[in-house]
Amino acid sequence: MMKRIAIYIDWPDRLAFFARLAAGLRELGVRPLYFTNKWALHLRARRIGLDSRLLRRPREEREVDLGSTRELTAGVLRIDQARRLYWAATEALQELDAAEPLSGLLIWNGGDVVGAAARHFTRARGRPTLFLEIANLPGKLFADPEGVNAASSIARDPRLLDRWPGNEAEFERWLAAYRKAKSGGHVVPQARILDQVPAVGSLLNHVGFHLLRVPTDDHRSLLSKARTRWLSSHLRYPYDLRETGAGEYLFFPMQVSVDTQILLNSDVDNFAAIRSAHQTARERGLDLVVKPHPAEPERDFVGRLVELKRELGFDLVGGDTIAWIRGAREVVTINSTAGLEAMLLGKKVRFLGRTFYHDLAAPGRMASYVTSYLLDLDYFGDRQLTAAEAGSLLERLPAA
Repeated sequence: MMKRIAIYIDWPDRLAFFARLAAGLRELGVRPLYFTNKWALHLRARRIGLDSRLLRRPREEREVDLGSTRELTAGVLRIDQARRLYWAATEALQELDAAEPLSGLLIWNGGDVVGAAARHFTRARGRPTLFLEIANLPGKLFADPEGVNAASSIARDPRLLDRWPGNEAEFERWLAAYRKAKSGGHVVPQARILDQVPAVGSLLNHVGFHLLRVPTDDHRSLLSKARTRWLSSHLRYPYDLRETGAGEYLFFPMQVSVDTQILLNSDVDNFAAIRSAHQTARERGLDLVVKPHPAEPERDFVGRLVELKRELGFDLVGGDTIAWIRGAREVVTINSTAGLEAMLLGKKVRFLGRTFYHDLAAPGRMASYVTSYLLDLDYFGDRQLTAAEAGSLLERLPAA
């Protein structure tokens, strides 16, 4: 009997990755079943031959605690809308499972409403679930049965990494290549993703939400979403004319203000973090250099940042994050990958949010994380993934 795995797709780049995974899964005797609340993604998946289901309004919408999900925390859904999406996803999974028991689920991130539904389904039906995330290290993918970032198994117990023996020689070779590659410039993957959402797709999704009774995951209007996308690439900051080699400084790379890492995994936001970094810089006798995230979408962000700059007197910079990390005496971050990058570049790093990155400083842990725990799957590639690559992912699914 062919195994069946349910895969949720919520973004164009997600569909691209999971479509590349399909052939490898089928070669292993696994049938991927896709489900989504985005009409544009559903139509695209069907057009390229994927078995896709479009979520519809659920038959019932019972009370459920969704207060810690990304959509409610970010304010892009009301509780009634979040509840509708939750039960729509739950009913879709129940129907897929009733037709023939699922062998597992693949869910991106898991900090959102559909992720909450997947966790509920996993507990109720005993179907294994794997949560995925971009590792933000070249060619690497994060896959964990409990969640990603602060919700992962290795965040709960960093000693679990010791079960993934690292290859120190391989890690040193990888690290040398990584440092060499980073010396040539730095492009944030999320910044590229923002440019991959076509206007036609957004319009189709909007039609699906309003005419096809598809539960939305963002109640903002088309105009508001378009304005946010435009602003993310047109925000202008009053940068200081500072060079990376000019004086000793503490570097704080900001994160996207609506990132789940801040919303769900930190008790401080960007502005509170700047105040903390400023205090640390004063204690160390260092300047504070702050760099906004290139994918920041909030339009009132610049004004608030400039006001804080006037109050505290730090330097505001743009350019290559890696170059600023290389020139820094120390780095402070909330819980972003920039902190991990700084560790890989040999810098002293302080994390203000919840993250397992600081645990990677223990002997052998970084090698275990990079060469053994992370999967060698390129999220941003364009070739079909092989059966062996698909198998490496399925191996992470826990036993039912």
